[in-house]
Amino acid sequence: MDSNMLKEIVEKAQEAVSVVKDDSLKQIAFQKILDSLLGSTSVLCGQSMGTTPELRQAATPTSQHIPESITEFFGQKNPKTHPDIVLTMAYYFHFKGSREFTVGEVVNAYTEVLIPKPKNPTDIINSNIGKSFITKADKEKDSKQAYYITKYGLDYVNNNFSGKSKKMYSKKKKGNIDGKNNQ
Repeated sequence: MDSNMLKEIVEKAQEAVSVVKDDSLKQIAFQKILDSLLGSTSVLCGQSMGTTPELRQAATPTSQHIPESITEFFGQKNPKTHPDIVLTMAYYFHFKGSREFTVGEVVNAYTEVLIPKPKNPTDIINSNIGKSFITKADKEKDSKQAYYITKYGLDYVNNNFSGKSKKMYSKKKKGNIDGKNNQ
């Protein structure tokens, strides 16, 4: 696929989502449309261009606005709590590094952004897992447990650390202390 064809496809996807006002919905719609257009083009060309991470990252609107320096990115996002700090790191890793990360990479990022690391970074990651912002990867990275940010985590960072997690959308009813359900 030549660069002119790729440029046309990206422009078509951008045009298709131009009426969407919500940035996170626009990003999701853009990616789905782009995947669809690239998938149909790659079938025609006999290539699998639509599945390369480099191409997806280059075409994702959000990735174009993330600085190369994690320190500069932290200056833009300004997370206040350790769960938000770790989530910001996961967001940065998602678009600028590999999508999966380890606890060691989180500790190294704390050092790089000159923020004192928490006593137990795994607890902070687990806190974000509990909110459905981060999840465990099926595979290991460097013989360590790997994690990645979820759609809910991406949305939460995009909305400046406000919004709901997946668990907050749950329709399950919680019981009273006596075990009876609220009606």
